[in-house]
Amino acid sequence: MKFYPVEFYFKTKLILKECNVHNKIPLLVILVFFSSILEIFSIGLLIPITTVFLDAENVYVNVYLDKYFSGYSKEKIISILLLIYFFAFLIKNIFLTYIEYFKTNFIHKVHFSLISYFY
Repeated sequence: MKFYPVEFYFKTKLILKECNVHNKIPLLVILVFFSSILEIFSIGLLIPITTVFLDAENVYVNVYLDKYFSGYSKEKIISILLLIYFFAFLIKNIFLTYIEYFKTNFIHKVHFSLISYFY
């Protein structure tokens, strides 16, 4: 028995069209890509916060902090950065929860349609 990728592709496309979910696949791919970007952004926010905590005398950090937070005390800057990180983390997790809900419903619909299609 030989495996033909093109034939497999067309059969899979036909089955997904029968399941009536083929139009949601691009949306699912875009949402998963956007969730990856959000995860990278969340990890990227950790670096400035830990730098402020651990290395307060760093010249590069002081230049950027003075540019955006001039006139604030060190404790106020830390609290503002933590508040920004908290809200970014909250928004990211709400969005990721929605994406997981969408993916689970999509998989459930495909699974149910495939069972109905084959049996």
